[in-house]
Amino acid sequence: MSASGLNKFLVPLAAMVIFLILWELLVWVNGWPNYKMASPSDIWPAFWKFRDLFIQFGWDTLWRTVVGLVLAVFVGALIGMVMGFSKTVRDGLYPLLVGFNAIPKATVVPVIALLFVGAHDMNTILIAFMISFSPSPCRSQSACRPWSRNTEISFVHSVRAGSRYFGRLPCRKPCQSSLAR
Repeated sequence: MSASGLNKFLVPLAAMVIFLILWELLVWVNGWPNYKMASPSDIWPAFWKFRDLFIQFGWDTLWRTVVGLVLAVFVGALIGMVMGFSKTVRDGLYPLLVGFNAIPKATVVPVIALLFVGAHDMNTILIAFMISFSPSPCRSQSACRPWSRNTEISFVHSVRAGSRYFGRLPCRKPCQSSLAR
């Protein structure tokens, strides 16, 4: 391993160790009990004691989050394709997507938790959906819109290709090229 590679590993490791030491000292100096602020030395024994609960609830959270992400990708891709093929739909939905994306998701979490009290699966799935949804339609609609000559030139410039490539793009598949943007 080179010296710069070693520094990329050791510097964050040292920062993490220093942080944990300062955290332990802060709790010890103030004499705070575990319910107020647990010290790092108290966290691992508690984690080991309740490891079965962490595994069970960790699995529950994981599958709900994955379901929300998959739903967001599919719904977003479908909406994005419709937006890409129809200028009218794009003009109508794009401002709504921008507005939806502007809402801080952390402020919506308590509202969703209150709306779906007792439906724990729905809470997590909906939050994961909301966080993951916005990029999907935007990318899908830009991939499905027809390309103009200016778009091709912008793409060639963005990948830093020289002027010799202007007339020689191998194909016009914006779905492949939109990932490079």
